[in-house]
Amino acid sequence: IYAKRIQAAILPRESKVKKLLPDSFIYYNPKDVVAGDFYWLEPVEDGHIVVVADCTGHGVAGALLSMLGISLLNHLVRDKNITQPAELLNQLRIEVSRSLNQTETHAAEGMDIAVCYINCRAKQITFAGACRPLVFVSGNELKTLSGNKIFIGGNNNSQQQEFINQTISFDEAGTVYLFTDG
Repeated sequence: IYAKRIQAAILPRESKVKKLLPDSFIYYNPKDVVAGDFYWLEPVEDGHIVVVADCTGHGVAGALLSMLGISLLNHLVRDKNITQPAELLNQLRIEVSRSLNQTETHAAEGMDIAVCYINCRAKQITFAGACRPLVFVSGNELKTLSGNKIFIGGNNNSQQQEFINQTISFDEAGTVYLFTDG
């Protein structure tokens, strides 16, 4: 119960999410008491950064990685002011690998993650994903922006590849969904 309370304390409160994104919803139903899936939201100049992630492992192992992921996102966005999704993922990949000493341990832990910068002023959504998509409804059609097939952390053979940003307008994306497979 204590672990669940700690993990719940680091996730954004639904009231904060509703205040920043009034038409949004969160469906968070972990299989175990604590989980490796997490969501994160941070207001930034001209908009918001929204993240949905799925960490390797279940239960305590996944929860530990989610704590690391949230801590690193807080540092990269709040302290280093990185707001572009592709750059955020590029830096997160470096920091997760460094934090878990993966060059020496070759540990396979990591995360799939979707990052959106919702620019309210420009009325655009900029997306980058690490093995996670962004799905949106445009008119009556369901469309998908696929993320890069690059994993954050783990035994990643694509370390030289860079994440790319994809941008859609508010007009083009009526309803947007970020999700995990958990």
